[in-house]
Amino acid sequence: MTSSRFQSRRLADGSSTGVAASTRQDPQAKGLGEWLRARVVDIEVVPAAIVRGTVVDARTGREVVGALVWVDDGDAVKTGDGGVFELPGVLPGVHRLTAQWNVGRRSPPRLGRRDVELAPGGVYDDIEINID
Repeated sequence: MTSSRFQSRRLADGSSTGVAASTRQDPQAKGLGEWLRARVVDIEVVPAAIVRGTVVDARTGREVVGALVWVDDGDAVKTGDGGVFELPGVLPGVHRLTAQWNVGRRSPPRLGRRDVELAPGGVYDDIEINID
């Protein structure tokens, strides 16, 4: 039996860190008491990445202000002036960035997606997401 938990956070100095922890049952343990004593905890501390970029309307080539951007199923941030966004504290690995822009009440939301591979502690300043 294995369970995992992942967490990232921004530190006071502006850097980010991530923690991945998992527990697994020792297959040699017999009985509940021995299983509890034999539990193994693996903890890996890795520096998180920072992703910064711009959301662009693929139809017009203009930057999109007010679009929502998120990583995988995480919390969204809103683009500011010039369509710029920042996602701090992203754990290393391959992720899907998604941008959503609601043009108007009667129009369906427009989406853009981009897959990125992030290294531990990486700072990515030039990520562009095109909304179709």
